[in-house]
Amino acid sequence: MPVPPYPIRAVLFDLDGTLIETHIDFPAMTRSMQAMARDARVPEEVIAGRDILSIVRAAAGDIAGRGGDGPAFRQEAFAALEEMEVAGCASPTLLPGTEALLDDLRSRGIKVGVVTRNCRRVSAGLLEQFSLPHDALLTRDDVAHTKPDPQHLWDALAALGHAPSEAAMVGDHWMDIQAGRRAGVALTVGVLGHHAPDWFAPCPPDALARDLAEAEGRFR
Repeated sequence: MPVPPYPIRAVLFDLDGTLIETHIDFPAMTRSMQAMARDARVPEEVIAGRDILSIVRAAAGDIAGRGGDGPAFRQEAFAALEEMEVAGCASPTLLPGTEALLDDLRSRGIKVGVVTRNCRRVSAGLLEQFSLPHDALLTRDDVAHTKPDPQHLWDALAALGHAPSEAAMVGDHWMDIQAGRRAGVALTVGVLGHHAPDWFAPCPPDALARDLAEAEGRFR
């Protein structure tokens, strides 16, 4: 693992699948957004191959480009996604090492930020339910651009008062790592969980950890 050029002063975490395990059905959310876009007569080529939030963004743009109400579509889509997220968070569990790592970082004066593509209602509720210490939470409702766009991370780091060169990004999806690399953070850590080692092949992290208990040593 490469040594960051500066001491790590802030660590950004993804939420679902990294800190907390939920049962959100992401494939079903993708299908739902595809169906909404088709109902709005958005051409298939506009939404093909896109992830959940980029389907919404592309469809809203297409609708607005045809003289329709793109913002209204976005609002309706986000409301539908929120309800699916709420349903998928009925019985969340804390992932191994989460409490110990966050407590350790905070005890050493390292700022903790949570950057998630989930909605604020669900994200804030999960953090409160498990009393997880953090200094900033930026959800999809709080930013104009979400991961893998680096702006999501830059906004979080601005809230924490640290530069990317002083920060690390930790997540369970290659888009988290891609966002970290694009943002220029000093260190990216991929949390494998139940995934195979090649899970991060589209965008390999600087370091791999099976869970956050193993990841704790990356910040020493």
